[in-house]
Amino acid sequence: KGMYDAETVEKESLRTLAERVHAHDCRLIVQLFHCGRNESAKNHGEKPLLAPSAVASPIFRTEPQEMTAEELAKTKAAFANAAA
Repeated sequence: KGMYDAETVEKESLRTLAERVHAHDCRLIVQLFHCGRNESAKNHGEKPLLAPSAVASPIFRTEPQEMTAEELAKTKAAFANAAA
């Protein structure tokens, strides 16, 4: 799964992980990324794979659904929100 909205980020397990790491004076690094076409459709459930274009993955050979301008804007906003 991903960390893509406040509900996901605020889960108790993530809070506990952060507290335990910080207790040892260490820091966590989170990398934000979108799998796009490079994800197995089997692992994606009922949702279609989304990518900026409908070009198939050379790894999984699955053609994603091309994202609309609205979906691209929402994804961009979600990443900006997650990074804030």
